[in-house]
Amino acid sequence: MGAILDDLYDHEGYGARRLPDGTITAGWTAETAEFEAYVAACGCGWHGGGEHPPTDEGYEAAVDQWEHDHARPLLAETVPADVTRATADARQAIGNLARQRPRAALRALDELAEWTTAMRRRLALADPADRAARMRSRLDDLPGRDGGRAIGR
Repeated sequence: MGAILDDLYDHEGYGARRLPDGTITAGWTAETAEFEAYVAACGCGWHGGGEHPPTDEGYEAAVDQWEHDHARPLLAETVPADVTRATADARQAIGNLARQRPRAALRALDELAEWTTAMRRRLALADPADRAARMRSRLDDLPGRDGGRAIGR
């Protein structure tokens, strides 16, 4: 079993085996028992550069390389499932509101646009670590939040 990061479920990292003929395989059979090195690999087909010794430590180093070189960069751009659901819910709610009360929907859109502009400005100016800490703080201060989770979810 490989490694999986939350919100990156389509990418399972593991140490693939490089066989003496150069073949890279995820298989663990009698035929692959004799291998020369571990190579960082992902279930999506990605393989890292470099090799690690055919030891437990080498396997762990390959998984660490997968996380550092492949998974963490992907995770930095992956929108969490709960945020994707929340934005879809907001789009649906505003769409429904637009059919019933168009001026109220315009007001809601204006509020979102103002927030989006301000958030984009903050994200463009901030250091990533500082940005994440400030974002968590602001999200925790939103109305309807209880301990970092939306009430009713």
